Amino acid sequence: MAFLTAPAVLGTGAGGAPRLTSAFPRRGGPVATPPSPRRAAATLRASAGAPGQGSGSVSDSSPDEVRALLTSSDYVDRISALNRSRALGDERLAILLDLVQADPNAQVRYLAVAQLIDAGGADKAAVLPVVRAVMANDAETSVRAGAADVVCGLGLTEAYEDLVACYEANSDWMVKMSVVAGLGELGDGRAYEFLVDVLGAEDASGMGMLHTAAVGALGELGDKRGVDVVKGWMDSEDGMMRDRAADAYKQLTGEA
Repeated sequence: MAFLTAPAVLGTGAGGAPRLTSAFPRRGGPVATPPSPRRAAATLRASAGAPGQGSGSVSDSSPDEVRALLTSSDYVDRISALNRSRALGDERLAILLDLVQADPNAQVRYLAVAQLIDAGGADKAAVLPVVRAVMANDAETSVRAGAADVVCGLGLTEAYEDLVACYEANSDWMVKMSVVAGLGELGDGRAYEFLVDVLGAEDASGMGMLHTAAVGALGELGDKRGVDVVKGWMDSEDGMMRDRAADAYKQLTGEA
């Protein structure tokens, strides 16, 4: 899953607040392709205390064993089952969707929604109403943010307005980060004005992360109107922002 592989490292800032220290490469270091803003945001959320995945081996799991664990009253067993859910084959997506909507434990719902990026491509029409409902109604911040990741990762442009509503309805900056960081990958042209507005507003993260993600998303979005916008951030006092703005500028213009 993306949030387990993106090269982001979480440090601690003032007051113990989380601080992303290496989601994006610094100039002068090894040449590398930076992770997408959505992947970096998901890594940050997981590192900042989103529910964990538990343990379990896929290779030694039979479908019957997984189904038995899924019916357990112990949420740790259900998490283990989710980690082994590939053994279920075609049943997997339906089970994930059921758990996302109905499991009483937030950790289970979080893991289930996160796996939809991998499993949901086969039936996006089934995934769409579920992630829309989760973004609007789930009580857990990480689950709402995970649903935003799914919308962007699967390219569910039908839920663009739902993403905007999720951003506006949530005061938690981690939810906002998932929305902003994913809009470039979503590829909906309507996101241009929204991202510009994010850059013109106060950064709710208090650490510049939303602004950095918005600049990165503009690069991914590919709208040439963003050239001057991202260029204006290339002289930022923050090194991470300068690097992300330079990457976005190159994406939009082809110029180094």
